[in-house]
Amino acid sequence: ALLGGTVFDLLVLEEGIKAAIALAVRPPRGRAERALSDAFRGRSLRHTSDAWRLHLQRLAGERPSRR
Repeated sequence: ALLGGTVFDLLVLEEGIKAAIALAVRPPRGRAERALSDAFRGRSLRHTSDAWRLHLQRLAGERPSRR
């Protein structure tokens, strides 16, 4: 819950404000994982997780690390 806002921030940056609003107000179809995948146009949760971690590093002012 603490970092949930950063997921919405990433969603706004990548998919726009309408996608973030839709995720916030539309009941998920099934599991939360499905709702996140749908919000990011069907991309894998692994890819979204990696993008989110990079986004957190940028927000913290850190230089993104390479895996």
